[in-house]
Amino acid sequence: MNQNTLEIQAAIQGVRSAARQLDLPFNEYPAQPDTMPTPAKADIIAATQAALTAGKDPGTDKNIIGLITRHYLAMHIGIATVQTNNYEQDKLAHEVAEATRLLTAARPIIEESQQHLTAAKDGGIVVSNIESGFTGTAQQVLLHAQASIANARLKAATELIWWAARAQGHNLQYLSGNIACLTLADLTLAQHHGLGLGRKGDADPWLLVSNGVTLNFASDAEEVRRRWTAIHEAEEALHARILAAMPHAHNMPAGKYGEAFNLAVEGKLTYRGQRV
Repeated sequence: MNQNTLEIQAAIQGVRSAARQLDLPFNEYPAQPDTMPTPAKADIIAATQAALTAGKDPGTDKNIIGLITRHYLAMHIGIATVQTNNYEQDKLAHEVAEATRLLTAARPIIEESQQHLTAAKDGGIVVSNIESGFTGTAQQVLLHAQASIANARLKAATELIWWAARAQGHNLQYLSGNIACLTLADLTLAQHHGLGLGRKGDADPWLLVSNGVTLNFASDAEEVRRRWTAIHEAEEALHARILAAMPHAHNMPAGKYGEAFNLAVEGKLTYRGQRV
């Protein structure tokens, strides 16, 4: 079993876990059928002796031919190994396809969850952690309860798209901290920097919604990659604009340049009376 297969199998386990949290069934591949039995030499010898005793030609006896054929296939061709390898390949292909199916199956849950978080914000729910306890009016308690469940489901959906992408052969690892937040929403550069989003799993859907971000869950790994590319290109363009407007920025200490960059992201950086 090669490393790539092991990585896909690990990703499939992640898909199963995320699907369970979303109450989505993972359709398992049927169990492997029994492999072809391997007759022992003693069985072939006994059958041959019985045929000779009965005055039959062992070379034309169907039972002996079958025994010898199965023995040869097992001992010299390794047919049991071939059967197992074929089964494992078919099973893995089924599981990768199942991961893709689950992404589609999760869409209604994702959309409903996004609506519940928006309803909670619009309903006046003001908490830092939507999944913690809450007291308020009956309507607010209901909104909070729905949003709490929705938040957990969107986190699970984020994990689902991550593991499904890995199972499909997409390498999202290099996106590091941007994965979760850019799965949840198509953020602008200002939003991404302003929210101080961290590593995968740290981006909280409620954090985004409560800060005015409209959730727009990515449909697949390619959309996450496109969003990350847009953020990266916006950062590069802003660096170029700063350096063009402020030539001395090349020689600024890292901390000072970082402050200038953050101001530029917010649209507040000026130089000689001009906004950069």
